[in-house]
Amino acid sequence: GSGNAATSDQSTRYYFAVSPDSLEAVLDRWSQFFIAPTLNYTSIVSSIEAVNNEFLLTLQQDSRRLSALRHYVSAEDSAYHHFSCGNTETLSHPDIRDRLVKFYSTYYKAPDMRLVLLGSQSLDVLQSYSETYFNAVPTGSPTTTTTTTSTEAKPKAVPVGAWDEPFPSNLTGRWITVQ
Repeated sequence: GSGNAATSDQSTRYYFAVSPDSLEAVLDRWSQFFIAPTLNYTSIVSSIEAVNNEFLLTLQQDSRRLSALRHYVSAEDSAYHHFSCGNTETLSHPDIRDRLVKFYSTYYKAPDMRLVLLGSQSLDVLQSYSETYFNAVPTGSPTTTTTTTSTEAKPKAVPVGAWDEPFPSNLTGRWITVQ
């Protein structure tokens, strides 16, 4: 099979594809990442290198540059202003493992997560897999709040206070020229 992850400004999605006869065994192993991640230093360094490689590959992309500009012109006290793509410089800290453990214990909780299983198995079997392999994901109070911008918009989860007013009215209505 194959697997990967994608991180946007406000969420991370993990996904994989396997043959139907391997799904249960893979879920058994994969669920442990959310239940009891090892977070060993060698894997952390390897992940930092992978993130840095992606950062270097996208430096010249217009979409990356526009994203960086949006972050730059947002309110300085907003989390949005400070979040962008990581690289070796921003992710290499002597206490990186401790920071990851704290991040995991704060944000990797069942109320903040969604699980989607798609397979050729029946819905009853897929539900059984989700209950069997993901019931041990840590629980607790959600660290997100659901906001909706209109009655037709789908709610989106954001960390409480983290994305408050990244573009207050005094920062809108400006014309920015990029050369």
